[in-house]
Amino acid sequence: MVPAISSGVVVLPKGFRFFVFLFLLSCLVFIKEAVSDVLEDYDIAGDVVFDGNIRLMMQDKVENAHEVSLVVNLPRYLHDMKEFVLIVDNNPIQQVMRIEPHRRIEKVGTNIRMERTSPVRVAVLDSSNVWRVVTKKVFVTTPGGCSAPSGGEALNMNDIGRVLVNLYERRVGAMRIKTKVLHPMDTGLVLDNDGNVIPEYYIDRMEFSDDSGLIAIIETFAALSANPMVMLDLPDRSQNVRINMSDSKGYIFRGECRKRWNNGGHCGNERKYRE
Repeated sequence: MVPAISSGVVVLPKGFRFFVFLFLLSCLVFIKEAVSDVLEDYDIAGDVVFDGNIRLMMQDKVENAHEVSLVVNLPRYLHDMKEFVLIVDNNPIQQVMRIEPHRRIEKVGTNIRMERTSPVRVAVLDSSNVWRVVTKKVFVTTPGGCSAPSGGEALNMNDIGRVLVNLYERRVGAMRIKTKVLHPMDTGLVLDNDGNVIPEYYIDRMEFSDDSGLIAIIETFAALSANPMVMLDLPDRSQNVRINMSDSKGYIFRGECRKRWNNGGHCGNERKYRE
């Protein structure tokens, strides 16, 4: 049967429209099940809703797949979240980080690896135990963020574990913590010049605290970029912030920043310890 044409618009027969509807419905079910499987793999199950008020800010198209920056701006009703999970569907290492907050957090930032074009997902567990999810599809023009050499200079062994910490006053009474650690974050998927696999080696835990106790515990994975950066925006500020990190070889790294807000300016120091 040939579709009818009326005023330049193609009109499909009723029976054919029904099959198109079924096809589109099956596609939607398949996509929903695929998304559900990815989330459930990382214990994101039960009540799950998609929340467009969570702002996942990153480029639509990236060239450097080894270092992709992103910022997640949380709505006010999620500042007291119970958990935060970052996932890249098409990465061989899908889970990027998992945050257990011990204070209110307004914004999270970091830099990640992307193997190829993929949905990037943020799942936030709210105070009512509902998972709120936002997704953004990011196109990667040069794949291989997890499996190809970055082309950058290799870190000197003596520099691995150097922690830099900065505190910034965002507005009166509010603070930004920004930390960077020098670390290769090897994925275990890259070959060296001799064709041998470079073993997996990455920061696996970050613990943020101040004089009042814990701020957040972050479980991290090799899908973070080399020399990873993590940023947390808090509604309150502290005089002294300490960050303890550990890696997959059992090394411990520590950084600290002591800030006297009434003197103005920002502080930043480098301290490295191994135990």
